[in-house]
Amino acid sequence: MRRTKEIPFVVSWWVFVIFVFQIDGRFGLPCHHLPVPRITATSEFSVTEKRSRFLALAAPASTITEAESVVAQRKKKHHKARHHCWACRVPDDNGRFVEQARDDGEVGRPGMILLEQLRRDYLEGVIVVSRFFGGVKLGPAGVGRAFRAAGEGAIAGLKKP
Repeated sequence: MRRTKEIPFVVSWWVFVIFVFQIDGRFGLPCHHLPVPRITATSEFSVTEKRSRFLALAAPASTITEAESVVAQRKKKHHKARHHCWACRVPDDNGRFVEQARDDGEVGRPGMILLEQLRRDYLEGVIVVSRFFGGVKLGPAGVGRAFRAAGEGAIAGLKKP
């Protein structure tokens, strides 16, 4: 008599995890069937922390090159800003999300903080935060909090009617 092997619990658990993340669209798996909120208009927000000004911009972008052109325009507009940190989340040709974050030499990983905000709200677009140094060093935690506040303000501006 032939014995049949049962599928171990671990394998069935991984199949479930892959299925859930494929529906959810995280980790770059296809999610053609789910609509993703797009940033359709621009939103700006400003935060001042210990004399440093943080100017945030949330803008639409459907490709990496569009996101980079938004960043280049922002750098040109605010050429006296010390850092221009940004994050973008855009789909590629296969429907997978391409995510990029840049810190521009700033401490505290602000690019990843901005990218986490895009992921949290499942947004497709770009967020750029420009910092004008005010003479007081904030440290990694203070910089992170300021960039987070600026990014959240720009995203909240998108949600207003």
